[in-house]
Amino acid sequence: MEEANHLKACESYGCKSCLLALSRERDQAQAYLDIAGVLMVAVDREGRITLINRRGCEVLGYLESELLGRDWFFCLPPDIREEVKEVFDCMMNGEIEPYEDRENPVQTKSGETRILAFRNTVLRDAEGRISGILFSGEDVTERKQAERERARFEALRQVDALKDQFLSILSHELRTPINVVSGFGSILDDELAGPLNSQQHTYLRKMLDGADVLLDLVNDLLDLSRIQAGKFAFSIRLASFVQIAAEVLENQKKRAAQKNQELLERLPPDLPEVTMDEQRVAQVLKILIGNAIKFTPLGGKIWLRAFVEGDSLRCEVEDDGIGIAAEDYPRLFSPFTQLDMSATRQEGGSGLGLSISKAIVEAHGGRIGVKSERGSGSLFWFTLPLKARESP
Repeated sequence: MEEANHLKACESYGCKSCLLALSRERDQAQAYLDIAGVLMVAVDREGRITLINRRGCEVLGYLESELLGRDWFFCLPPDIREEVKEVFDCMMNGEIEPYEDRENPVQTKSGETRILAFRNTVLRDAEGRISGILFSGEDVTERKQAERERARFEALRQVDALKDQFLSILSHELRTPINVVSGFGSILDDELAGPLNSQQHTYLRKMLDGADVLLDLVNDLLDLSRIQAGKFAFSIRLASFVQIAAEVLENQKKRAAQKNQELLERLPPDLPEVTMDEQRVAQVLKILIGNAIKFTPLGGKIWLRAFVEGDSLRCEVEDDGIGIAAEDYPRLFSPFTQLDMSATRQEGGSGLGLSISKAIVEAHGGRIGVKSERGSGSLFWFTLPLKARESP
């Protein structure tokens, strides 16, 4: 009896020793796994998690105790769980070869979706039968996002290149025939090819006006392209703002007269000269005065004023037209902006003028803005620094 009890005691002690040894080996193996910088998850044939390292818990946002024994497929987004489970079952049954490398989304405890790049290692028991799979891999969410951003950037770059190519073709293919129409139309209108009656002159002038509108549209598109590409050229020198403004006013009088509008100016002759690109500043004035004519009713008035304000020259173009609602201010200086007003639709336009004006003024170191109310007219203003500025 004593001998039998002694044997049982030895067996019991031996079992405990084995269990302790196994526990120490497991803890040591877990420690090695936790040191690894990659995610590691082992699942059995049923897809239950039997082992997960620290990195795996960090990525998924769970404690180890929350994951052990849990269905691995619960950690996948709901829309792919069934599909992945079917593939997993086929691998466990030997119907298909296990995938060695695979990228799969996982769903974290917080509900966030992360992308993991896995290497799958088949686990086998002592008889060589498949007993589960060890997933090892890394979180590549940020890398995949960067790849998508690079692909998106490259696609946009290609679109931008195509746009530049298109605008280059547009410049040549449209400007050339428009210039031909304008040139020969002017010859006919000046009666250099023979006398015309009043009706013929009327038709010719409408044709020339249409050609001018089309040429302005082409030039606006080209300017916008250059602005966006950072290739907007300037030729800076000291020049008289009063002289430039007077020339623009003179050129706009014909348009104003067609609507019986009055163009008024207050341009002190002693205004100091400004270092600027004369052609571009004239372009801004033409755009602002042209818009005022467009949105001012028949018989209205338009004022052009310029004066010194601090260390800048301030120019204002005011009208008694239809005005602009305050909520539309933020959109005014964006490309292709056309406010939903009846006059806009009747008069037409590209919606590029104000955005181009903003680019020109800011390139000179100035500012541009508007003050208006719906039904009470508008006042557009811009400033140019009096101090010499290097070429933009």
